[in-house]
Amino acid sequence: GSMRTMGLFDVCVIDEAGQSLEAACWIALSLSKRVVLAGDHHQLPPTVRSDVATQRGLNVTLLDRVTLMYPQCTVMLNTQYRMNAAIMEFSSANLYGGALRADQSVASHTLADIVDHGTGDGDVDDTDNVDSEAVLTWPLLFIDTAGCDYGEQRDDDDASTANVAEAELAVAHVARLRALGVRARDIGVITPYAAQVRLIRERVRAGAAAASTAAAAITTTTTTA
Repeated sequence: GSMRTMGLFDVCVIDEAGQSLEAACWIALSLSKRVVLAGDHHQLPPTVRSDVATQRGLNVTLLDRVTLMYPQCTVMLNTQYRMNAAIMEFSSANLYGGALRADQSVASHTLADIVDHGTGDGDVDDTDNVDSEAVLTWPLLFIDTAGCDYGEQRDDDDASTANVAEAELAVAHVARLRALGVRARDIGVITPYAAQVRLIRERVRAGAAAASTAAAAITTTTTTA
């Protein structure tokens, strides 16, 4: 028989509720006695391609509404196990009222903890006056390219954006990490644009081929993948 005639589920758990359309959630909710929404409404929202639907509130999730209307029903898991405390601080201060904490296992974790000494690919390039060994102990590094004339290019096929100079900068940093002994599988490159992903992948592979090293293990993807 139908789900309705089979009776209600005791509990419905909706994971990634911060990215789930409310309309889709109600399909499962109508068949459940209780619901648990698991997710983070401060992270990426659902993708709504219709401007009209967005204007009418389709981009507002059920998790958004519940958090706003019934704050007493929400529970924040305030310990994260993914990143160094220095990387976490911005999000904690600006999105979570300073309540986010880094577990002891990752709070001071850096590349120096995972580097495989003696397996570096080639010599380290220090021509940019950056202390390469120190790079392994820095949890966070910003490289300001403002005023460097790093022009962007548009890809006519998918209207995406690429920046050759910034791609070369990213690839140079990957090469530095590899030379210092960071394994390819421990390196990830993230960019907002699909065209930039393709460009960086091409440059990483070309550099690896020239140095006779493997690049397949290096992950390059977009923020929306």
